[in-house]
Amino acid sequence: MRDLISRFSIFNADDIPQIIVIGSQTSGKSSVIEGIINRDFLPKGREKEMKVPVIIKLSKNNEMSNNEWGEFLHIPNKKFNNFNEIKEEIMTETKRITRTSNYKKGSLNIPIYLNLYSPDFINLTIIELPGLNTLALYSDSPPNNEKQIPNLILQYINNKNSLILAVVPSNTDIVTSYTLKLAKQVDILGTRTLGVLTKVDIMDKGTDCTDFIEGKVIPLNLGFVGVVSRSFNDIKNNKSLEVSLKEEHAYFQNDNVYKNIAYRMGYKCLRVNIKKFLLNRINEAAFRAKLCMSPTCDITFTFHQN
Repeated sequence: MRDLISRFSIFNADDIPQIIVIGSQTSGKSSVIEGIINRDFLPKGREKEMKVPVIIKLSKNNEMSNNEWGEFLHIPNKKFNNFNEIKEEIMTETKRITRTSNYKKGSLNIPIYLNLYSPDFINLTIIELPGLNTLALYSDSPPNNEKQIPNLILQYINNKNSLILAVVPSNTDIVTSYTLKLAKQVDILGTRTLGVLTKVDIMDKGTDCTDFIEGKVIPLNLGFVGVVSRSFNDIKNNKSLEVSLKEEHAYFQNDNVYKNIAYRMGYKCLRVNIKKFLLNRINEAAFRAKLCMSPTCDITFTFHQN
């Protein structure tokens, strides 16, 4: 996505649509974010499920170097140069938040703010929200969380200047996915919802997700993309994200079911689809902004809505 940098440089970070990632517990939301960014920095696993929003702001490093680092809002003026340390800090801060009185009373919207800097990044915000049906499984769960989580998700995805990444495991009943139902509540026509089907490689024998990829089941203007992420065992054995992405590419290229539509599968395709959405939104914003430069123009346009 490097070629987007110059295109977006005339805009502030808040002008660019946010990407909001939603899904059920262990659906693979964190792995999807890492596959998009191509960085390994998020906690993953059943005991490390996100319990609060994590707002990740990507920023281009304008320094004359290739340095990459992260900064947290709750720890001012400290740079994290090691992405494993960023992962640990997210877990530490999550534990701290879940022990607060506000959280225990049911306030889930206590975000962790993380800024990541790299010469490869564009100015972009990605938000990972707590997984549906997640917090009830833990002893530190706030009251009434079965309703709190969907309400929290709706609060974020209601922002019309956002792209909803609806992450759904392929080895579940995709048609009845609560994640897709929530997305449809705020995006009836499916114009800003991109379906991401995870765990494609572990679907039941004799089943596949080609009908969803080809748009034969659930109509989404942005469609569905199937991906293969690292398993819990891969992560435990320290398989790198780079190796995992190469293996994913080989899987779709060689699989008898998916090889004919391999160009519509994988993280590479997902990044391309996200890029297209962002470009379309930026072009629309630029066009309207240009119109408003006319002294006779009475159009009011807001790039970003909270």
